Amino acid sequence: MENDKKRISGIVYVIASVIVVAAIVTAIVLWKNSGKPSPSSDETAVTVTSSPSKELTPTATATPTVTPTATPTATPTAEPTLTVTPTGTEEIIWDEAFWVTFVTDEDPEYRESVAKFPDVPLVIPNKISTRAWDSPYVFEGWYDVENPDVLYVPGSEYNENRDIELRERWKQVSEEERELVSITLSGNREDHVITDRYSVYEGEKFFLFLDKDLDIPGDFGDNIELIMETLENEIGFTFDVFGREERMYFGSSLFGGTDPWRAVDNGTKQAIYVIADRTDEHMISYASAGAAVFVMYELFSDELWNSVESYRENDWRRGDDVYYDTIAHELTHSLTNRYYEGITRIMTEGSAEYYAELAITALKDHSKDFQGRYSMVEALKNEWIDETITKDNAETFFADDYRDLSHANRGDEYTFGRVFCEFLGEKYGATFMKKYLEAAKERGLGSQYCSTNNNVEPEKHAALMKELFGDDVFVKFAEWLDGSYQK
Repeated sequence: MENDKKRISGIVYVIASVIVVAAIVTAIVLWKNSGKPSPSSDETAVTVTSSPSKELTPTATATPTVTPTATPTATPTAEPTLTVTPTGTEEIIWDEAFWVTFVTDEDPEYRESVAKFPDVPLVIPNKISTRAWDSPYVFEGWYDVENPDVLYVPGSEYNENRDIELRERWKQVSEEERELVSITLSGNREDHVITDRYSVYEGEKFFLFLDKDLDIPGDFGDNIELIMETLENEIGFTFDVFGREERMYFGSSLFGGTDPWRAVDNGTKQAIYVIADRTDEHMISYASAGAAVFVMYELFSDELWNSVESYRENDWRRGDDVYYDTIAHELTHSLTNRYYEGITRIMTEGSAEYYAELAITALKDHSKDFQGRYSMVEALKNEWIDETITKDNAETFFADDYRDLSHANRGDEYTFGRVFCEFLGEKYGATFMKKYLEAAKERGLGSQYCSTNNNVEPEKHAALMKELFGDDVFVKFAEWLDGSYQK
């Protein structure tokens, strides 16, 4: 009986001890949280890192911006989501934080607050506004509610250690003063638009972002539309396959550190830039899922062309046609990358060459420019692969993927790839690329181009080709070549 009493007393003691410890822990948590500000129903908790400027690109001049959707709604959280202190340590010193609150001009009820820590500059962001980009207003910056004469432009630093409320300031401008303008194209090749300002053209499937000093033919937009439709039909994907794609941002010295077109929301439409090389830096065209960027000397205005000596003295560089084959090549990259980036050099460049050839061939009778580029595409068929491809080495060349340029003729990934894709298209239909991309994505195969897996593993791609098209696909390729396209 005495032992039972001792046992019961021990249990009671343990339970009491647990309750006391829990109460102490709760008190400590409540004490620590007492200094943390919680966003109200109209404030958003914003994540702040030790280097906020990495996400905020300075701008030389500000233009109006738009929200990609309707006016955003702030989502309150239980507590602010700051994850890193300005010192880089894991501990967050909330008591030392100040709050910079941004209030939009057209919706004063919407507020967004950002934490600023003592003696750590906060870079003023390029605020997304509710005003349309083509409205008669220019965004000048943020002004201090308590001191309206103080203006903070995007990219500048806020260094004061105090809470502050900042509101948007806009300036009304005339049509002639606008930095960014919308243009229309007639559809007639003989008509031309000279861009004396940064310009925007909206097509059915794309937004065209045009630099200054370009000479754009009236059928340029229609021809891009035709190319995109042809590529979609041949490959089997659409450019809006996954909806919105994050657009490439031009925060470079080309445009004074800002993107002149940043205010335009292209939504699910393909972003296409045409850039003027004003100092003959030998810029080249390129593409990603986010945008296709073209440097097309044949579209430079007379004024720009004649202002650069190396252009004036080499007029042949201008060409006689618009290089729509280059546009088709780069847009193939954008289309395939929108679905999956993890493919090899050979399949990346080979498919772009192959589908550009199909597009130009299909459209060759549409205009003089397509006819001229068709002649060039046909001439490419006379190019050869630098090495002799046989039944014994065809798979090896594919798996090597021209990684070691010491033994590869630079450019053979284009030629080998184009010919290999021509073989696949002839034997298995033009949608072979769709089949390959779907399988590569399903397996998560990587390449140097892939953002999710940049492991260079073309051997796995070679194995996938055999899985999709037969163990003897590379033997059949060599037999199909039969010495063609080779020295």
